[in-house]
Amino acid sequence: MLYVYDFVNKRINLFDENLKHLKILKFKGKSFYRFFFIVDSLFYGPIFIAENGSDRIYVYDMNMNKKFSFFREYPDYVNTRKKEAFYKGVSSFYSSLLMDYNNEKGIFAITFFYPSKKTIVYFYDKNGKFVNKQFFVIMNHYRFPRFLLSYPPKYPKSYENIRITSLNFYKNKYLVLAYKIEKFSGKKYLGEKAYILLINIDKAKIIEKKEISPGFRILNIKGNYLYAKNFDDDIEKLHVYKIEGIE
Repeated sequence: MLYVYDFVNKRINLFDENLKHLKILKFKGKSFYRFFFIVDSLFYGPIFIAENGSDRIYVYDMNMNKKFSFFREYPDYVNTRKKEAFYKGVSSFYSSLLMDYNNEKGIFAITFFYPSKKTIVYFYDKNGKFVNKQFFVIMNHYRFPRFLLSYPPKYPKSYENIRITSLNFYKNKYLVLAYKIEKFSGKKYLGEKAYILLINIDKAKIIEKKEISPGFRILNIKGNYLYAKNFDDDIEKLHVYKIEGIE
């Protein structure tokens, strides 16, 4: 079964293995932000904009009825602004979530697209129960550029911004986190560099770092295979890599 998410129309289209359209599932409530997971016939995903003080990850059944919700965390840099209605959209954007699910462990790993001084990964089980959280530093002496939360923003002469592009489990021992460092001079974009981190889950320790093409985007990791696309390709294509040498 193939599930295709239609964000604009708040629905999910179902197709069979021959790409025959079977049915449409229409949300009876809020819609997911960018993606969702199916676990034990339930849909899990971060909602687009959460109400102040409410849960941010919703769980629906196959009839798109809400079953329960969980996760109320925000980055520290929006804590002072998330209650102000004027900044609600800006704060929601910069506190957007990335997730992945590990079937064997039965846990979700959750982090923010835009980290603060420390990157935090939260772990929850499929019942929405908190398991633990881990902290690690992507780049020394980095702080989220808080002026971006203001309107209109007052751009400094230069600044850097970290944006996490993907978070995936690899086997049961590792997380693979991809991110970009974007550089600006005022409003002028100067360029970016992109990297992949291999993180030991038990120790919250970065054990390998590799620079990649800025257009590279991890789509998924299954077994020893990494699936990706590269926005620098002239024609969009799927890239498949075999992961070797990591036990």
